[in-house]
Amino acid sequence: MTKCDFDKRERFGIRKFTIGACSVLIGATLFGTQISADQLENVDNLSEPAVELSSVGNEHVEKTEAEEGMSPISTDEKAVTEELNGEASVSDSREEKLPSAPSDNPENKLEDTEEAEDKEVDSSDSGLLLSDFPQVEDQGIRPKEIKFDNWDQVLAWEPGARPDDDLNRASVELVERFRGHVVNERANENAKVEALSNTNSKAKDHASVGGEEFKAYAFDYWQYIDSMVFWEGLIPSPDVIDAGHRNGVPVLGTIFYNWSSSIEDQEKFVSSLRQDPDGSFPVARKLVDMAKYYGFDGYFINQETTGSLVQPLGETMRNFMLYTKEYAESIGYPITYSWYDAMTYEYGRYHEDGLGEYNYPFMEKEGDKVPADRFFANFNWTRAKNNYSIEVAKRIGRDPFDIFAGFELQRGGSYKTQINWDALFDENGKLKLSLGLFAPDTITSLGATGEDYHENENIFFTGYQGDPTKQKPSDKNWYGLANLIADKTAITSSNFNSSFNTGHGKKWFVDGKVAKDGEWNYRSVSGILPTWRWWIEASGEKLAATYDFDDAYNGGNSLRFTGDLEKDGKQEIKLYSTKIPLSETSRLRVAHKGGQGANISLALALEPDYQFANKEAWRLLKLSGDWQDQTFDLSSLAGKTVYGVQVVVENEAALSDFDFRLGQLAIYDQENSPTAPKDGQVLAKRLKNAQDAEAVISFTGTDDADYYEVYAQVDGQWKLLTGSSNIRIYLPQLVRSAQAEGRTQALKVHAIGKNGLRSEAGEFIFDWEMTVKDTSLPKPLAENIVLGAEVIGSSFAKKEGGEGIEGMLNGTITSLSDKWSSHQLSGHVDIRLTQPRTVVRWAMDHAGAGGESVNDGLMNTKDFDLYYKNENGDWVLAKEVRGNRDHVTDIVLDKPIRAQEWRLDVLTSDNGTPWKAIRIYNWRMYEELDMETPNIPMTHAVARHLGNHQIQVGFKDVPANRKIALYSSPDAVKPLAELESTESGNLIFDPIRFESLPEFIYYRTLEEGKDWSNLLAIRVPQGEKVVKAMEWIAPLEKKFTDKVVLYRLQEHNSV
Repeated sequence: MTKCDFDKRERFGIRKFTIGACSVLIGATLFGTQISADQLENVDNLSEPAVELSSVGNEHVEKTEAEEGMSPISTDEKAVTEELNGEASVSDSREEKLPSAPSDNPENKLEDTEEAEDKEVDSSDSGLLLSDFPQVEDQGIRPKEIKFDNWDQVLAWEPGARPDDDLNRASVELVERFRGHVVNERANENAKVEALSNTNSKAKDHASVGGEEFKAYAFDYWQYIDSMVFWEGLIPSPDVIDAGHRNGVPVLGTIFYNWSSSIEDQEKFVSSLRQDPDGSFPVARKLVDMAKYYGFDGYFINQETTGSLVQPLGETMRNFMLYTKEYAESIGYPITYSWYDAMTYEYGRYHEDGLGEYNYPFMEKEGDKVPADRFFANFNWTRAKNNYSIEVAKRIGRDPFDIFAGFELQRGGSYKTQINWDALFDENGKLKLSLGLFAPDTITSLGATGEDYHENENIFFTGYQGDPTKQKPSDKNWYGLANLIADKTAITSSNFNSSFNTGHGKKWFVDGKVAKDGEWNYRSVSGILPTWRWWIEASGEKLAATYDFDDAYNGGNSLRFTGDLEKDGKQEIKLYSTKIPLSETSRLRVAHKGGQGANISLALALEPDYQFANKEAWRLLKLSGDWQDQTFDLSSLAGKTVYGVQVVVENEAALSDFDFRLGQLAIYDQENSPTAPKDGQVLAKRLKNAQDAEAVISFTGTDDADYYEVYAQVDGQWKLLTGSSNIRIYLPQLVRSAQAEGRTQALKVHAIGKNGLRSEAGEFIFDWEMTVKDTSLPKPLAENIVLGAEVIGSSFAKKEGGEGIEGMLNGTITSLSDKWSSHQLSGHVDIRLTQPRTVVRWAMDHAGAGGESVNDGLMNTKDFDLYYKNENGDWVLAKEVRGNRDHVTDIVLDKPIRAQEWRLDVLTSDNGTPWKAIRIYNWRMYEELDMETPNIPMTHAVARHLGNHQIQVGFKDVPANRKIALYSSPDAVKPLAELESTESGNLIFDPIRFESLPEFIYYRTLEEGKDWSNLLAIRVPQGEKVVKAMEWIAPLEKKFTDKVVLYRLQEHNSV
């Protein structure tokens, strides 16, 4: 074998930039802490009757007085503090990486960190809670991606231990696919595609199951890929798994070892390969157990750590992979591995840019097993290297199409990336190995809206020619993967239904009517989209085909076909490749709208080569300007197989402005609707106020359901809340109006069957435990007036790829690509607002706000200025910022400035990161300040009944310089008591005596220089506690009971 010179060859590899997380651990008990209560100003109790405050819905377990140790008041005050700090400790495991060497591409760094408010609180330092005091479970109910800090946490993992485990499990099994007739003569039916995608939002308040935004990476070209890698971490989120499985595509997690040679990272690698005395690998077993529990299909191994500890472990790594396969088979859950071209078998890290003499053992068979199922070649491949990879694959008995030539799409900007296509083709012009896509999600940065994403994705997969059967235009470099890869269909059962749901939308429609008038992305309910986009054979000009997100039948969008039809025209719109067996009970259901003046038929191909000549398999639609839902009998075709579906438009007279929508298509032999969901219940809830809550619900589902729709009754109307394929569902926003009466709200769930039929409703109740009058709503936040602005000038070169200047003007953070980035490290950008505005506040969201360099701020913009153009046309300095490391700079200008044109001048791009670039996620400006103080959440406030009608109230995580006032009723003007903090921490009021216990205590918060907050309330425990003895402590002695808190920052190593 030929030896390579490792030192002289410059290589580029996949990098992931992440750093250790800091978690805030709220300190110990009220006693013995490091902060004295001199930091607090205590205000005497007032004479109004008092109430006890408690987190709505909390429960407690009674214990005996002896067990509770009720003696001095100070003990009770200690319990209040312990109650505030004593949350259940559940590991928010995060997979985070510490880079040790710079990468050639700064945009390949992935950050898996969150803001401190999302960190869970460790209770190890707090004393025992007194049992009659309910715990404040303030770790939140919003499900988050599952992360791990180290391999010990992986080994400690147990199924169901996390509160959100059930929400994070996949619900859709992987279906088999069928490769039909190959429609493009250049497509190689053996070639495959693997996609490594950053699939999820990086906003700090996002949930792992979806969200309430339209702009999202709602991938819908599953027919051309063979595996989807969740690049964000070890455990893919359930919505991605469900979407992939419904379309027949396995979804993998990522095992990431840093690009590093540090001892710390080498030890992490060694730790993952630890062995039991019998030689087995405990981490491998846990990886399989987790994949089985959460329902995904394997792992992509990105091993880029090198050094003296790593170099001898090539054989151990191979054995680890083989053992994984053996164990997986033993428990009946086989998984697959993908391997990245970085680690060699004997020499540490070295990118061969293909399968070669230094890395082939990771692909070489051991009996009937293989360590890695797929090999992702580094990006610097050439024709010679690809030919050598194929030669090595054949030599070790592997299929050359198990080798994937890597496309670095983040650097180039999706389909604008320059690819050496000729190095991939054989003598017939077809692919000779498979394709690996790194960061295909970068395509979201090429457009401003959800609709733009799909238009760009069409170019990526179908090509500029817009037809999967046609060849690349001669003036374009990008082929479109449909030119080169044969499609595969997941439509192989006797029951098929699609409402063409892409998994996100601007509204949600049910039977043609709006059921949710708001944006959403719930990818777990995304359907099977048309196989061919768009294969249209026309006698004249082809109709234009698009998704319509403004008018749909079910879900978020319909298919829309528009254009002018010439006289005696015919359009054949081929939609789906299928393999559907027909029986005596088979039916065809079509929902459609428009198209008047033409004859429109739904035609089925009964031959594998997609011939639609048999008119017995055509059904003529009855057209109308309103949505029509028609069902046709297919029993005459029993015993035959449907291989394709198309729409045929025929017209005699010329038609201008032809417009036709297809809203739903189903072929099924099961005519029954699913049974109604039952046993609905609210598992958890968190009230923001009496009109806005989040919740987790569960119910008993049915095997023939494809997904579920959840509704709430609002002012007598049923409004859709969310859709999910799970039977445990997170509701991010349950609301009721100010006119709502009572304390409960009706919820209902419908099952949507695999045949497209909707079940009867299963109804149950959400108990708010208060009326809408018990709290008030916060004021709306000020409007970001940069939205809609246009770029009118720049000293930066025009960028062909993604992440252009417009990316920082949309006000969103939906992904790592939803930003402006530039490798030119200084310069200015000029924008024009929609009209002249009087600006009082200016804010910038830097790299850390989007999940990059969160812990050290090194990627955040360091020095920059804001200018405006005055009436004389001169640029005038409005504000300068120097030495910034904050993730967000939010500045009140020295004086209001009225102007329409503004300039951002970046002087220093960052704070010394080796991956130098400007990274700005948002440029925001406002005409007014948010003057209302944000109130302390109700989940951060508790009350304790001390007995004898005495109530003590405490607040957790109160910011510094906040005053909290307690009230006896929503209308009370005079407070029961007031207390002010001078440092951030917990705030404990002195006990308040009541003549009779009220149901609630109400409170507001005031920040200096702002207005009082909205009103919130917490329920008072009504069970009275008899105290045998009470010892009052002099004020000087009990001053520490007013407020004590200890913060500690803890750095977490990562896997």
